[in-house]
Amino acid sequence: MALTKVSRGLLSTGIVDNSNATAITIDSSENVGIGTSNPSNKFVVAEGTNQHGIELVPASLSYIQVYDRATSDYGDLKIDAQTIAFGTDNGSERMRIDADGALVFKKGNPLYSESGRVVNHTVSASYANALNFATLGGANQSTGFYLVTVMRTGASVATHWVGLIAVSTASSAIIYQVIRASNLNAQMSGSWLQLQAASGSPGVHITAVPIGITGYDS
Repeated sequence: MALTKVSRGLLSTGIVDNSNATAITIDSSENVGIGTSNPSNKFVVAEGTNQHGIELVPASLSYIQVYDRATSDYGDLKIDAQTIAFGTDNGSERMRIDADGALVFKKGNPLYSESGRVVNHTVSASYANALNFATLGGANQSTGFYLVTVMRTGASVATHWVGLIAVSTASSAIIYQVIRASNLNAQMSGSWLQLQAASGSPGVHITAVPIGITGYDS
């Protein structure tokens, strides 16, 4: 069955179709198509019959697919929003992509990516606190493994230190590190990553990326 605009005085179907072309198609399989007269799934919005479209496929495993019926191949999908959130179990948010493009994991108290970045930290001749892993989330939220990079700023931009850090509720440790600048050293003191420069006072950016977070509280 094809739905087209039918005018009965002041009554209207709400479908504007000045040319009497098919606006919406509902076929005998109860598939609904907008822009196509031959919807191949339950709900299809397409640029034309047997062309690019977005298809909703409900089942025990439901999904959304972008498919080109003309070439029988999948297309690209772009979602444009200030923040994109992903939820499970009745919509409970588990992670999001924020406006800066950072992937943020969340369960209970959030683990904010901004807390894992330190900009323009000056490294001194003595070990000093640089990044506090305890602030990456609420109670027991920051435990797990982190890939940490320390990049020098200024004219000689370079990655000077890369380390794999394990964080628990009781302690933390650098379990692997690669030093690219001989004058830059790192150590853990409690929940703090501390840096020290053998010479000079370089400025650095520090980034901690979670690669395995455990010990979440709901």
